[in-house]
Amino acid sequence: MRSRGHEAPGASARVVWVLRGVALAAAGGSLAALARHPSARSGLVATAVVAVGTALAARPAVHGAGLLLGVGARRVAGPVGRFGAASFLHNPRRTALTVATLGVGFGCVVWFWTMAESFRSSLVVALTAAVRADLVVTSVHVTNGYVEAPVSEELARRLAAVPGVAVAIASRVIDWPHGGRRVAVEALDARYFTDASFGRWPLARQQISDVWERVARGEAAVVSANFLSNFGARVGERVVLATPSGPLDLVIGSVTAAFESPAGTIHLSREVFARYWRDGLVNRVGLRVAPGRTRAGCARQSCATWPRRTISAS
Repeated sequence: MRSRGHEAPGASARVVWVLRGVALAAAGGSLAALARHPSARSGLVATAVVAVGTALAARPAVHGAGLLLGVGARRVAGPVGRFGAASFLHNPRRTALTVATLGVGFGCVVWFWTMAESFRSSLVVALTAAVRADLVVTSVHVTNGYVEAPVSEELARRLAAVPGVAVAIASRVIDWPHGGRRVAVEALDARYFTDASFGRWPLARQQISDVWERVARGEAAVVSANFLSNFGARVGERVVLATPSGPLDLVIGSVTAAFESPAGTIHLSREVFARYWRDGLVNRVGLRVAPGRTRAGCARQSCATWPRRTISAS
């Protein structure tokens, strides 16, 4: 407090430069590890190391900027510029601390923006690929959060017979206990997995052969990435679900970006689901409109097939 405008001596310059070198090497190594083995853990470690490296690089950056600032300020702003540059460099440690704080803060803002933009774009890409029905018919009531109330599968049969509807695909979504947690099970008609016109979830590179055909036949299932992370499972391994009719043994065919449950999501054939769960209900029915027909016309006729004000088509 009595330094009268002079900074207290800092750590040895050699020690600080050694720390900078270690931070630079750690940042390079963590980024290389992240590129080679991408995961949430390696991403967080790389982010923390880069933040530390950014803070340690503030002092050299201040000195480098000070040289340029001193020359440029004299030419552009005259005496006022020289005074500002001198004030900027008078207490380099304090200035470096301010620059490091601003740099790390700006990096955090960019980090959060990147996360939000990545989530938005991933959601748009995944859902655009997975849901390509012209119309989706659901109940107007909701049960658990995002899940529409189930109705009888008779709705799917009636909608398939509506003039102008080419194909109808039904799905059933439930929360189900697995491994001490509750996962989302989404069962879709087998045709969804064999007919790409209704869309398909983008799959990871690692997948079994004939994955969609095997899911349609009830031999396999595709799971979400967080399912693998939470349960330590791998593609090609078997997952056993405890159902009302006994254990259901399926091969994990591949991985999707689905996020219907924090614990994980399992996509399988609805025919298998109906047999093992003894459940003939559906939550959603996707429709493909026949050529020459309009969505609005099919929507009106579809809503007319069920008791009034119980379903909606969008």
